Amino acid sequence: MPLDHARWESTLLLAANLLAIPATALAKSGLYVFYHEVIGVTPRAYFILIPAAFSIVAFVVMWIIQLFACTPIQAAWNLTYYTETSCHSRYYCGTAQASVGILADLCITSLALFRTFQLQMPIRGKLEVLSYFFSSLVTLVPAALRLHISVSGHEKENHDPTWDLFWMATYWLYEANCAIICYSLPGLRHLIRSFRKPAPLANCNDSHTPSYSSPPYFNIKLGQDNSSEVELYPSTIQGTRGDDP
Repeated sequence: MPLDHARWESTLLLAANLLAIPATALAKSGLYVFYHEVIGVTPRAYFILIPAAFSIVAFVVMWIIQLFACTPIQAAWNLTYYTETSCHSRYYCGTAQASVGILADLCITSLALFRTFQLQMPIRGKLEVLSYFFSSLVTLVPAALRLHISVSGHEKENHDPTWDLFWMATYWLYEANCAIICYSLPGLRHLIRSFRKPAPLANCNDSHTPSYSSPPYFNIKLGQDNSSEVELYPSTIQGTRGDDP
């Protein structure tokens, strides 16, 4: 590969990394906020914000180190400087960030699992609720692969920065896409149900009009005594058929 092509590819890969890092942070923060709203206003719900804050801070630190990991700084996007400098701190930061992301996802899922089993509802309903939370664990797959790339980067004697940056950017984008897909699943389900049974035009302004301001998975209101009712399907979906005479 010509040196000019490798230089441009390393620059584009760095740009992809810098774009994928905030995309992943924003997508996963949406999942954290959704989990916090589902669990309800309880003291335990605020524990979700602790791993979420650690995860977002790790994303910000990772973004800064990706940009200023090399000495001189130009070596981060110009491959011609790579033989005269060291950018190996990028691997250590990638390992730490991937580990923090995996631990944050596991902590949040464990908290949701603990709260769901306290619900006073049939086991089948609990499993249906848990299936929504477990769907977000698909983000662990690209995070684990990115962790493997970061760890294996320490063991290589001849580092190939273009190849390593390519896989790091690829798994960053995979993780961001998985988080966006998981957060969009409830809206997709609601959209499909709306096409199957559309709301009448006469009732489009009444109280039965569904709200798209929040993901319509289900309505869960967890009180301190865990005795609140759980609606797996929002009442707004049932109201889209119109009022029968």
